[in-house]
Amino acid sequence: MNERRKIYAFFLLSLLLSLQVFSQRDSAKVEKSSKLSGQVRYIFMATDNMQPFTDYFAHSFGAQAKYERGLGKHFGIAAGASIVYNLSSSDLEKNDPLAKRPSRYEVGLFDLHYPTKKSGFRLEELYLQYALKNGTIGLGNQLINAPFINPQDGRMRPTFVSGLYTTLKFPSTQIEGGWIGAVLPRSINGWYSAGSSIGLYPQGINSDGTAADYAGHLSSKGILLAGISHTVSPGIKLKFWEQCSENIFNTVLLQVDAEKKLEGQTKYLASLQYVHQVKVADGGGSENSQGYFQSTTPAQVISAMTGIKSARFDASFNYTRILKKARYLMPREWGRKPFFTFMPRERNEGFGDVHAFVIKTAYNFPKVGLKTSLQAEYFRLPDVKNVALNRYGMPSYSQVNAEVRYTPKFASKLDLQFLYVYKDGSGSTYQNPGYIFNKVNMALYNVVINYSW
Repeated sequence: MNERRKIYAFFLLSLLLSLQVFSQRDSAKVEKSSKLSGQVRYIFMATDNMQPFTDYFAHSFGAQAKYERGLGKHFGIAAGASIVYNLSSSDLEKNDPLAKRPSRYEVGLFDLHYPTKKSGFRLEELYLQYALKNGTIGLGNQLINAPFINPQDGRMRPTFVSGLYTTLKFPSTQIEGGWIGAVLPRSINGWYSAGSSIGLYPQGINSDGTAADYAGHLSSKGILLAGISHTVSPGIKLKFWEQCSENIFNTVLLQVDAEKKLEGQTKYLASLQYVHQVKVADGGGSENSQGYFQSTTPAQVISAMTGIKSARFDASFNYTRILKKARYLMPREWGRKPFFTFMPRERNEGFGDVHAFVIKTAYNFPKVGLKTSLQAEYFRLPDVKNVALNRYGMPSYSQVNAEVRYTPKFASKLDLQFLYVYKDGSGSTYQNPGYIFNKVNMALYNVVINYSW
């Protein structure tokens, strides 16, 4: 199907669904079991690199529609699609003359594989859902939010998965999990099997310094997810997750959350997290150079958070330590990571021997619908030439994020966001442009407008 036919198909689907809902308004029974929802989104993004490196910008616009309908007492179906337009942008394929690399952030608003295309169409959700007394079972293309596989918002469209997924809720326990066979990654307009979805983003380098070459070479039947959250007491919660990527690697997460009520609506919060990873079989590739998880030594991560939370103000100190015996790995195509030091526009993946320190603050003005946040971090990473522990040649850096979000009282479906990011390099870059360009000594501007219904 060519691009124009895809665009026509999307708007025809939206029109038919709208007519379907309109024609059913006289039937209260049907109206209760049918729902049409959607979103219109605009994002402006610009990267201001230090001179003499190239700057980039992009204006993107997108629309999404989803139709849900109940089928009897327990069953329901849903279908959704989206389309994204490049309204205006720099040449996103143009390499910087010094670093020999193109745009890193703006290109993610569109299709990483076809950055020059002016529009992109995605068939995203198509699933059958069964409602249980205490949960749901979904089969098909759907959106899930697990610690390592999640929507990872921040671009035009999120990440979706295809498979079987269930969520069960009990008075003090929640159990969820399933089997994922395919992934529709953020910034990609196509579905891929679990194995082939790894490597669609830049691959970095192997631990021996050679260029990573696992894209298209990984073999995996799918991803098994299992998670349980249990409330021990009103102030203590435990979380356990296991994610097994068949034939590639296995990841286990343990987390304890503590909460104590202070004066008024203020709470003291503390959390501790431990992540353990091991190689499974041959790491996904028949040859070690083409495997994703190559280390025979387990990767281990410890992350902690302490802070306070009130009705209007939040503040926390966060720390993550990735031990130096192996790199922590998780496909960037699948989602953002659950560490407490996560900040938008950077990742904690592909490194070993890391110390990350982050201070997060937020202050809300609920009467006017305004939310503000300020985050500052320092990431001490291995030297860029320590290829065994630094997959992407990223130097140590400091980062500041300042964000303002506004939801007008007169337009509750409208959400406005401005995010400013600055990264300052502190590690040695050996005067190599590849260790600086689009990584450090740069600012990133983001303007997001969402209208949902």
